[in-house]
Amino acid sequence: MFHTRPSSRSPELPIEWEGYGPHPGDGVERYGILTQYLVQDMPDGYFTSRIVVAVAESGDMFVAGATDDGYYSSLVIGPHGPGGERIEGQLFSRTFDINGVLCQWRRERITDLQPDSVDYFFWECYAAVPVDAPAYPEPMHSPRYRAEMDRRRRVSSNAAKHERRARSEATIERFDPVEVYERDAWICGICEEQVDPQVLHPDAMSPSLDHVVPLSKGGDHTRANSVLAHLICNVRKSAN
Repeated sequence: MFHTRPSSRSPELPIEWEGYGPHPGDGVERYGILTQYLVQDMPDGYFTSRIVVAVAESGDMFVAGATDDGYYSSLVIGPHGPGGERIEGQLFSRTFDINGVLCQWRRERITDLQPDSVDYFFWECYAAVPVDAPAYPEPMHSPRYRAEMDRRRRVSSNAAKHERRARSEATIERFDPVEVYERDAWICGICEEQVDPQVLHPDAMSPSLDHVVPLSKGGDHTRANSVLAHLICNVRKSAN
């Protein structure tokens, strides 16, 4: 069962590592509305050999094509009524009642990382949700994906910024400054006071990367030559 978990930033939607969509018997709960899933083989002559059926508590269904592995294909067949009749021309505009709540179908496409944190994939489902429920962004990003993309951006910008300041013979390592901050237990290497990780740049007390041997004096941009420092401490030290 995959539940809605609203947070201050965006919904956190746990998903399966093993696949790219719900498996038969899985359920998705969105704001009290339950959708369950089944994969069905189709007879010869049908325009797709398998389908994924999302079934709401009201009996309404949303049908899409499935791959041989049972995951969603690019084929969208659309909404069906409780009697199995296909509803033409109402892909996502159709509304239906579930226990007194007016609902509609929504497509959810979530970007996430494989467990190796290198490759990413899209997880997709069609879920019944209340009409007045908050809209998710399209596509959604899982917390793991957001954290990894933030880390990669820090690595790239950090290396590029310091490479411009370093001498041509200096060694430039690609690393996330947060690695150094955590290694230094969030203690400023200059004033030896605590650095609050919640304080953000350009606040004077925000965390910054200080080079023990300044880049202007031939220092390397490496983990070994870097320490955590309050921004104001770093500025005051300058190239001393």
